[in-house]
Formats: sequence, C-alpha cells, structure tokens
Amino acid sequence: MIFVHLAVSILLALAVLTTYFPMRRDPFTGFAFITGWLVSELALQTSILVVVLGVLFALLHGDHGVAGHVAVVLDVVVLAALAGLFAIALRARSVVQHDLSITPGLELDVEAIAGKPRYGSWWRTLLAVPMPGRRLQVLKNVSYAEDGDRSHRLDVIKRRGTFSDSPVMVFVHGGAWVIGDKREQGRPMMYELVSRGWICVAVNYRLSPKATWPDHVVDVLSSIAWVKDHIAEFGGDPNFVVLSGGSAGGHLSALAALAAGDPDYQPGFEERDTSVAACVPIYGVHDMTASKEVGGRYGPALRLLLEHQVMKAPMDQDPELFRRASPLYRVHPGAPPFLVMHGTHDTLVPVIVARTFVQAFREVATAPVAYVEMPFAQHGFDVLCSPRSTATTLGVVAFLETVRAERRLEELWRDAVLEVTSDEAVVHPSAIAKSEGQAVHLITAWNPRGEGTPVPENELANVELAAELDRRSLRWLPAVGRDPSATWLEPGFCLIGVGRDEAAELGRSFGQLAVYEVDVDEVAVIWCDSGRIVQLSSS
Repeated sequence: MIFVHLAVSILLALAVLTTYFPMRRDPFTGFAFITGWLVSELALQTSILVVVLGVLFALLHGDHGVAGHVAVVLDVVVLAALAGLFAIALRARSVVQHDLSITPGLELDVEAIAGKPRYGSWWRTLLAVPMPGRRLQVLKNVSYAEDGDRSHRLDVIKRRGTFSDSPVMVFVHGGAWVIGDKREQGRPMMYELVSRGWICVAVNYRLSPKATWPDHVVDVLSSIAWVKDHIAEFGGDPNFVVLSGGSAGGHLSALAALAAGDPDYQPGFEERDTSVAACVPIYGVHDMTASKEVGGRYGPALRLLLEHQVMKAPMDQDPELFRRASPLYRVHPGAPPFLVMHGTHDTLVPVIVARTFVQAFREVATAPVAYVEMPFAQHGFDVLCSPRSTATTLGVVAFLETVRAERRLEELWRDAVLEVTSDEAVVHPSAIAKSEGQAVHLITAWNPRGEGTPVPENELANVELAAELDRRSLRWLPAVGRDPSATWLEPGFCLIGVGRDEAAELGRSFGQLAVYEVDVDEVAVIWCDSGRIVQLSSS
C-alpha cells in the first residue's frame, strides 16, 4: 500500500508539473492537455482529493517508511502547487477586468456592467459540472434543416415562461471538426446568459471524416438563418444574434461571422441574412494554413488532420481552400465586434494564433476586437464551472451587453432624419459634403447623454456650443436631428472643415454620446468617448 501511495503521489505531481509546464510535443500533447485542463480548472477539488487520499493511505499503512515519507513530501509539494493554481484562477476576474478595460475603442468596466454572477455561484463552482437549474429549460434536438439528418439539430436554452425580444447567442461546439456534440461546451457561459434574459442556441453540424469542408461552416450558417427565421417563436429577438464557439467551434463561429453571405458557404440559401451582431471565439483555430509563423511546430499535425480528415485535399495543390477557411485571412473592414479569449498554456492551439488574429483584426476592421488572455489556462477552460470560466463569462456578459446597448442606439440613429439649413433651404448634410468635397459633422449640445435635460437648459447649452464654435473660428450651419415620428428633436450644428477628432472632442465637452459624420454617400456615427466609427447606412 505504501508503494501505491507513492505511485499515486508521483502521478499527481506529474499532472501538476505539466499544468505549470505543459509539454508541447507529440505524443505528450494530449496528456498535457487533459491533465492541465483538469488540474488548472479543478485545483480546489484536486487539493481535497490529495488530502483525502493522503489521510486514507496514512490510516492504511501506518508506518510510512522511506517510500511513505517521499509520498507525503510529494503530497505537500502538490498541495502547495495546487494552492498557487487556485490563486491564479481566483485572479481571473482581475485579468478579465484589465484586458477589457484597455480594449481600443471599447473600454469596458466589467464589474460595473456585469456585476455579480447569477448562475456561477460558489456551490456550482465546487460541483464543477454545469447543470441548467430549475429556472431554465432546454428544448432538445430541434431540427434546423428539413432533411432528417441528426447532425442538423440544435438545443434551445431559455428561461421558463413567456417573453419576447430576448437577445440570442448561437454556440458552436468544438472537437477538431471530427468529434463533439452540442451538449459538451460553453454551458456555464450559456446558463449565465440565459439567467440574465438571453436565449442560447447550441448547434450540431456534420462532422468529418464523413463530412467534407465546407459542410461544417455551411451548417453553422444554415443554423443562423434558421434562428433568424424562427427564434421569435421561442421569445428571441432575430435582430440581435451573436455567435460563439470553442476550439474548432471557435474557428467556425469566427469564420461564419466574417464570411456571412459568402455564396460558397451558403449553397441554396445564398440570399439569406446570416450576419451576426458580434462574435466570441474561445481558443479558436484562426489559421488553417498550418503556418509556421502562426502555429509553430503544431502546424504539421494540423495539416495532416485537415488534409486527410476535413478538407480531404492536399494543401500544396489548393492553398486557397485553406486560406479562405482561415478567419485570419477573412477579416474585413465591415466585420462585427469580436471578443477573443485564449489561454497562455493551451497545448492544442498555441496562444500566438489568437494574438496574430487580434493584431490582424485591429489593422483591418473598424469594429473593436477585445482580447482576453488567461494566464496558465489550458484548452477547454469554458467547459466546467470554475473560477476561471465564471470570470470569462462575466467578461462575455459585459462585452455583449455593451454591443447590444450600442446596437439599440445605432438603430435609433439609423432612422434619424438629418437636416441642414443652407441658403434658407433645408437639405441633407450629404449635399453640403458634396458641395464642400469633404465629410461634415453634425453635433449638438441638446439633451446631453440622453438624460432628459429640460428645454431651457438644452437651449442654453446650444448657445454655449455656438459661442465655442465661433471662438474657434469654425464654419457651421444650423442643423437638426430628429426621429421619423418627431418624438424627439435635437437642434445643433453642421460643422464644415472640422476633423473627426475635433468633432468628437467637442461632443465630449458638451456631454454627447456621439456625433454624425456625413459624406456624399454614407452616414456614420463617431462615439465621442472613444473616437470609434460605426457606419450606419447609405444616405
């Protein structure tokens, strides 16, 4: 029994060692993933197991001997190492808070927006296995394609009761495109969102080797089209659908968000709207080309899997097939906002993949991309209820609720009627932009921050803004922004020859959320606090 104790202690020590220093070389990669995932996410539970086993072995073999003493020393070292991992996991909230607070163009205060978890309570974290709870219901195996294929099924997760216009998340499971099921990933995050009034849809899709690329992403886009057509029947809002997924699901969700409307990926439903409001890929495979610069030495293993099981085509003969399947190379200026999450100790998808994707996104897209990098996190950190998954989930909540709030404002502004008085005639500001040969900006000091400021105070603020414009010797014309039903009316100024930054600075000075930027053929909004641009519509 002493030697059994020693053997168990050695195995536990090796498991903890590979969590701190994951082995990134086959055939040890899979072992490092399993041990690193379980130990890092279940550090507290593993500590309890070590103590229980230590006591049990002590009672069984009494006199320790040399082997027994070595086992006890190993147990103490393991407990100390596990305490360090648990402390790192508890710091996950501060990591998420910091990383999202420095997101360019979308600085977020997670604690202020998300508050405390509603699903991820301490006892659920201790239990670790995510269960929906009595207030939530899971409507299982709803078909999203009329072909009888069991792969074309989804689960709708919602609160019990009747409601409408709930925001919607579609979640795509991982499994290297060859295994996996909609029941296996992202449950803590989805249950938290549903507890906050969301509807979540977990989808299955055809798997390789039976399926051949692009069957997988075709199914994901098909499920989005189904959600937009039918989610209102379950109480969801088809106008606010976001996408998420982990690992291969992170790849598919990111690609679907970036390639929505691509006829090659939407055969038979080319005209359907599959766009999403935001995307949250978690430890996703953003590069499918097995690039040494991006994937490191894991490129060859990925290449073999893709060539023989998924794409079923040699990369050398059709490199464009692999490149078009890579979110890294599909980023475009009109991409929706992204929140990318990855772990530093991921042995299956190196963290450099996420870093490279985020850098490329920030260089190309106008929407923000938030990036959260979790220290010591392995692949699969969203599967179990743990301090880390609770922290990342709160980050997702803060990100998505911010995007949702901006979307509501964009919808209001999109329908606004913009008018400028020029030469005693009322015209659209695009006409002024055309005559001036440059974009113009509409700004107001009316109703700052939407707080219902009384009319006299609004009028005084506009007088002060006019005086400030004159003090700076800026050219301006009287302007008005109003909604189509004229329930609100905001007099203001059309600024001519004023740059984007100065317009945003003036907006900040007078308490505005945003200002309009109007060119000859497009209307956009500038968020005053961040300077970020959101294109609204063509004029």
